[in-house]
Amino acid sequence: MLHIGHDAFLTKGKILAIVPWTSAPVKSFKKMAKSRNMLLDLTFGKQTKSLILLNSGHVILSSLQPKTLIKRWMDFAKNEDNAQQQFSIGS
Repeated sequence: MLHIGHDAFLTKGKILAIVPWTSAPVKSFKKMAKSRNMLLDLTFGKQTKSLILLNSGHVILSSLQPKTLIKRWMDFAKNEDNAQQQFSIGS
């Protein structure tokens, strides 16, 4: 699970993209998702800094920077790989 802030988590395998909130096309994508009831605002009242696109078509808003989310994703993947290696060695 990927921690996206404020005690909110996403399944890592469901994430297609993590993008910064700064461009007009990203903001219009948010409007489109909202009109289709596919938007989840998980900023908890804080400023939106990233948009996360899921493979289900849902769009998640996060108050964390994309770099922070990507670092967490990479750290999670690294820890997951280490756990698999330890399990394989111990078998």
